[in-house]
Amino acid sequence: PLETVEEHCDEESMWFTFRGAVYDMTFFLNGHPGGAPRLLMAAGQDLEPYWDVYRQHLRGHVIEWLEKYRIGNLSPEDAENTKKA
Repeated sequence: PLETVEEHCDEESMWFTFRGAVYDMTFFLNGHPGGAPRLLMAAGQDLEPYWDVYRQHLRGHVIEWLEKYRIGNLSPEDAENTKKA
């Protein structure tokens, strides 16, 4: 559930949603080129609003790389709710 994703929002556990999928990116905290603060500000949330601003993430190879860290999918209802937020 979306509430579970929202609980994973710090250095100990960082989950994100993107296009209805859930990703665990905890390992990437110190690997992100923009630094840990960029990841932490979006942790526990949907990436689409951030990636609409930082559009370089929408390149095919980035999305392909992200897919390796998918841990699940949101329900259709939760996926719809991320679009409304």
